[in-house]
Amino acid sequence: MVRPYAQPQVNDLQVCCFMGLAFAATGFQLHIAWLSRAALLLPLLLAAAQQMQPDSPESLAQRLWEAGQQVGRLYG
Repeated sequence: MVRPYAQPQVNDLQVCCFMGLAFAATGFQLHIAWLSRAALLLPLLLAAAQQMQPDSPESLAQRLWEAGQQVGRLYG
């Protein structure tokens, strides 16, 4: 899968948005109102969940590595 954004959260949100639009279109086509509403609500719920942990483990590890290198230069 192509991941155009550097932050994994943005990639996950983008995939969720496109999946939500696909499910919403299916719900509209089949006249299933609850499917359309749930599909359009899903990206909002994911974004709210991502607010609880705004940083990915990869980004945190990258920042810690860079901070460690800066400390090493100061005391090295």
